[in-house]
Amino acid sequence: MRGSHYALAKLAEIVETDDSTFPQLLPVFCHNIRTLDTPSMDTDATVRHHSLVIAKECFRPIQASLSKKHRHAKAIVDQIAAVVPHICRWIIYFYWSYFLNATTKAILTSEIVDLRDQFKDTLVALVDILSVTFASVMRASPGFTKCMTRVWIHFDSTIESATAASCWDVVDVLAYDESAESNKIHSEFVDVLNECADVVAYNCMRRIILDLQLPPVHAITLRDHISMIAQCSTCSDTLRRSFLRAKSVRWCCRLMSHLASRRNPVDVIEHFPTMGCVSVCCHVLAESFQDGYSWVAEALDHHLLESILKCQPLLDSNADVNKKDDTEPLLIGLLDLVNSYLIYRPVLRSARRSIRHILETSLEDDFDQDGPLWDAWDRLKDVYDLRWETREDLAAQEVTKCTNPECTTPERALRQCSGCSNAYFCDPVCQRIAWRHGHKESCHEQQDERRAGYAKRITDRDISFFYAVAEYDIRVDNSIIGKLQTDFLKQHRTSSTSLLHSLVICFDYESVPHTIKISTADNFIDQCESRVHWKRLVDDSKARKGYLVFITVPSGRSPFTSFTVLGVH
Repeated sequence: MRGSHYALAKLAEIVETDDSTFPQLLPVFCHNIRTLDTPSMDTDATVRHHSLVIAKECFRPIQASLSKKHRHAKAIVDQIAAVVPHICRWIIYFYWSYFLNATTKAILTSEIVDLRDQFKDTLVALVDILSVTFASVMRASPGFTKCMTRVWIHFDSTIESATAASCWDVVDVLAYDESAESNKIHSEFVDVLNECADVVAYNCMRRIILDLQLPPVHAITLRDHISMIAQCSTCSDTLRRSFLRAKSVRWCCRLMSHLASRRNPVDVIEHFPTMGCVSVCCHVLAESFQDGYSWVAEALDHHLLESILKCQPLLDSNADVNKKDDTEPLLIGLLDLVNSYLIYRPVLRSARRSIRHILETSLEDDFDQDGPLWDAWDRLKDVYDLRWETREDLAAQEVTKCTNPECTTPERALRQCSGCSNAYFCDPVCQRIAWRHGHKESCHEQQDERRAGYAKRITDRDISFFYAVAEYDIRVDNSIIGKLQTDFLKQHRTSSTSLLHSLVICFDYESVPHTIKISTADNFIDQCESRVHWKRLVDDSKARKGYLVFITVPSGRSPFTSFTVLGVH
C-alpha cells in the first residue's frame, strides 16, 4: 500500500508538471478510485488515514486538470463522471470521519488540513464544470446532499469561510436545480436545515452583522450573503421563524440603510450588485411581513421608510439603461405592504415616529416627486393621516374593559400587562385574581409564541380600531356606498328596500387603496359563528338602521375577517 501511495504521488506530480500526460494517466487514477474501498469505522485509525491519503493523491491530478484545457474534452469528462459516485463516497466518508462524527473527530493537524483542502478543491472543480451528467450523478449518490449540507453548517459555525463557501456552492447547485429529481434532494436539504434551524439563522445573520460593522464590504459579497438568507428563510416555516428570532427584520433594514448611503456607485461593477442587494432585502422583508403586523412595526422602528426614500437616487443612477431593473417595483410593493398594515395601531404608532422624522429632516426635498415610487409614498402618507385622525377620535371615547370578569369598577383607567401586552387591569388586585383564573397560562403561552418567532396576537383593542376605521370610511364614502347598493339592486332586478338590510358592505383592507364591494347575506351566512349570531346581526342592523359590514384585514399568511354592524342609530 505504501508503494502504491508513492507511485500515485509521483504520477500526480508528473501530471501537474506536464498537463499533456493527463489523458494517458487518467485511467490509472480512475481505476484506483473505483477499487479503493472506504474502510469501516472499526478499522485502525492509521489504516483509515492512509486510505484517505491514497484517495487524495488520485483526486489531486483530476482537480488540477479539470481547471485547465481538459474540462471540455468529452472523453475525459465521461471517464471522470463514471467515478464521481466513488468520489462522493470518499468525500462523505472523510467529512463524517474527521468533522461530523463526535467519536472519531480528529485534531486538526497540518496533514488533516491538507487533506481537507484537497477534498474541498476537488469539490470546487466538480462544481465549476458541473455538467448535467455530473449533477445527476452527484444527486444519485446516497446521502451526499445531506452530508454537504451538514458540512456547510459545521464549517460555517467554525468560521471556516472558504470550505463553507465550497460546500454551499455544491448544495446550491444540487438543491435548487429545476430537474425532476431535485425535489427529493431539496427536501433532504430542508430536513437538515430544519434540524439546525437556529444555528443556520445565527450563522447567516452573523455574516450580515460583521459586514456592517467591518470596513466597507464589496456589494457582491453583501448580495451573496443576503441571498443566502433569502434562500434559507423561505425553505420552511421553522427556518423563517428562526430567522425572525435572529432579528433578520432589523438587520435587513440596517443593510438597506447602509446600501442607500452608497448614493453614487462609482462603476457598473458596484452599481448592479448594490441594486440586487436592495431587491433581495425587499424580498426578505416582504416575506417577513407575511408573518404578522409586529414585524412591520419593528421594520418601521429601524428606519425602513427612510431607507426606501434614500434608495431612490440609486434608481436614477442607472449605469446601463438597456439592463432592466426590478428594484423600483419591489420598493413600491414594500411601501404598499406597509400601507396595508397601517390599520394596526402599533404599526400606526411606529409609522408616526418615522414619518415625523422624515418631515423634520426634509428628506423629501431630495426625492424625485415624479414617478410611481413617489405616488406610493404619497398614498402611504394620506392613509396614515386618516388613520391617525381615527385613532385620536377613538382614544377620546374608548373604554377598555378590565380582563378580570369579577371587576366591580371596569371603567377605571387601566394598565397593560407587561408580559403579553394584550390584557388590561384596573389595579393589582384584579390582576392577581385574573392571574389565578386563567390569565397566567394565556400570558405565558403568548410570551412563548413571541420567543418562537410568531407575531403578536390580534387583541380586542385592535378589532375595535378595525371597526372604527370601517365606520370612518362609511361616513366618508357614504355616497359611493349608496351608488354601489343601487347598482347591485338593479343588477339583481329588484328594488325592494327591505333587501338593503340583508346586503353586506365588504371592506378589503389588504389591497391598497382599500376596496368596497356589495354582496348578499347568503354569501356570508355560513362564515358566521352560527345562524343565531347571524340573525342577531341582521336584527341589530334593522333596529339601528345600520350597515352589515364584513372586513378583511392583513394578518400574516391568512387574513383576519370579521362581521359587525356599523352606521347611524
